This record gives sequence, C-alpha cells and structure tokens, in this order.
Amino acid sequence: MKITVGQYAGFCFGVKRAYDLAIQSVSKAKKLKKNIYTFGPLIHNERVIDSLKKQQIEIIIDEKELLQIKNSIIIVRSHGIKKELYNNIKLGNNEIIDATCPFVKKIHSLVSEKSNNNELIVIVGNINHPEVIGIVSYSNSHIVVISNEREVELIDNLLLDNNINTINIFAQTTFETIKYEKIIEKINNKYHNIKINSYNTICASTKERQDEVLSLAKKNDIMLIIGSKQSSNTMNLYKTASLVSDKVYFIEKKEDVNNIHFNINDKIGVSAGASAPCDLIREIMDYAKSRF
Repeated sequence: MKITVGQYAGFCFGVKRAYDLAIQSVSKAKKLKKNIYTFGPLIHNERVIDSLKKQQIEIIIDEKELLQIKNSIIIVRSHGIKKELYNNIKLGNNEIIDATCPFVKKIHSLVSEKSNNNELIVIVGNINHPEVIGIVSYSNSHIVVISNEREVELIDNLLLDNNINTINIFAQTTFETIKYEKIIEKINNKYHNIKINSYNTICASTKERQDEVLSLAKKNDIMLIIGSKQSSNTMNLYKTASLVSDKVYFIEKKEDVNNIHFNINDKIGVSAGASAPCDLIREIMDYAKSRF
C-alpha cells in the first residue's frame, strides 16, 4: 500500500493565523483578568476546539448573547463577521482580536468600494456561510448571492428593477473553482450587453488544494479527505475528488478508516481541509498503515 499526502493538506494561512492570535490572546486575558470568547468555533475541528476550551476560550454561537458581553476580549474568527456586529461589539467596552483572514478582508473592501446605484454585486457562495454573511454586510446597494448555475436567473429581477450598468462578481474564498468558472461563463453568455467584472476571490490556498486533489484522485485508487463535515472547504475537496474518482472517503477521525476496504496494492491519495491540524493527519495516516 502506497500513501501520498498532498503538500497543501492541513492548516491554511488564514486558519493558522487565527489560531496563533487566539493562543497569544490567552496570556493577555489572564493578565488583564478578562474573559475571552470567539463568535462561533474558531476552527472546524473538535480536537482544536477542545484544546482552546481548556485554555478558557469560550465559544458564543448566538449573536444576541454575544452583544450582552462586556469588558472582555472577543476573537473574530477567520470567516469575519457582519460590519454592524463588529461595531456593536465595541460598544460593550470589549477588545476585539480581529483574526479575519486578510483575503476575506480584501473582499470586504472591494464590495464596499463597488457598492453604488449603478453596479450590482454578485457573491458566488453559500448564502448561509458565515463568511458570505459578513461579506454581504459590506454592500450598500444592490447585491445577490448565488451558489450554482441555476441561480444565475436571480440576477434578472435586479437588472429589470434597477438601472444597472455593471456586474461585479466575487467568490467565497473557499468556493469550488470549477463550479465558479461555470457560473462565470453562464453570466458572461447571458448578460453580454452589460459590463462584467469578475474578481476571482477564491484564495490561492483553496485553488492549489483543489487542483492537487484532482491530480491525486486521478493517480490513486482511493482518496481520503480529512477534516470536518462542517467545513466548507473540506466538503468542496470531497466534491472535487468525487468528480474523477468513485472511491473518495471523508475521514473525521482515525476510526473512520475502519469503514474502508483496502487492498495491499492500493495507491492512496490524501488531502485535508484548511482546519485539519497536522497531528490529526499524522495520526490517521499512522492508523491506516497499522492495519497492514
């Protein structure tokens, strides 16, 4: 059995930065005798979350509960948050540790810049994803979120009801590259009389990871995708690998390997989502090897 682990598997820049900022803030919170919170799980990995909880970093899920917190340290995770929520947190005399990924911050700036009465903002992504919710809040004019080619039709009503002369398209940083390109192609073909600006804001790490997964899936008999099913980028890796392989398995913990039938001569490709820590990847690989 031969195992090939992708070089881009594991923590991306934005996730590692958020984790490092959280760890650095622990000593600060102790020194100032303040509580420390994150709005939503900092990372989609139970092992990491449990580790952060042991260091007294609490997770707040409900927005109303978050706004009740005073005189504390609030960590904004890599997905970012809504503009108005960011401002309201400050009203409670809280210190904000902003771990929003710089690539997401860039989209915030671009969306704000392009928001005017004659331009339409199109966000390609999951409308319920925290990153997209945050991005939408930075628009001051016409905006629509679409996640597939069928939803391109949602643009029609906005064009009919408003004097739009330009369409500006942005992507959730972890969106599927192939899917995004198909959506762009359809928009260009459908609205050829309107100026269209496509800002491919899928981050480089996401594209590298997805390209690598395609390559690994073609060359190997079995693909293992390590990470949480709550992670958008990990789910997209699974979908990408499934385009070219019918033996793709989602692995959240080492015991999941027991559900896979391996042959001694199998070639196995491995990738992992941006929230999967290196020690988890090593643990799963060691466990898989121990079965032979």
